[in-house]
Amino acid sequence: MKDRPPSYVEPGGSWRPFWLTAGVLGLVVVLDLALPVPDVPPLVGLVAVVAVLGVVAAGVLSARRAWTVRVDAGGADPALVVGRERVPLADVDAAHLRAVGEI
Repeated sequence: MKDRPPSYVEPGGSWRPFWLTAGVLGLVVVLDLALPVPDVPPLVGLVAVVAVLGVVAAGVLSARRAWTVRVDAGGADPALVVGRERVPLADVDAAHLRAVGEI
């Protein structure tokens, strides 16, 4: 039996903060090399950059794992999945959702 991809997936987190942080740190490195000021030892600078990017990446990964929404309407057991929570679509009150959407 072939696994089907979910009908809808909305990621819980974006990689944009990671890339923005990497860009800012890159700019700081360029300015550090261009300006004649006392330098931070290279090993300390490298450890700081890796630590900051590691913390931001961990936050993005945890957000993607905890808050990603998946709706699998096909298959034998259709369900709504958010993180580790799983709700069968048969348990979702569609009439209530339509009524709330009309307000």
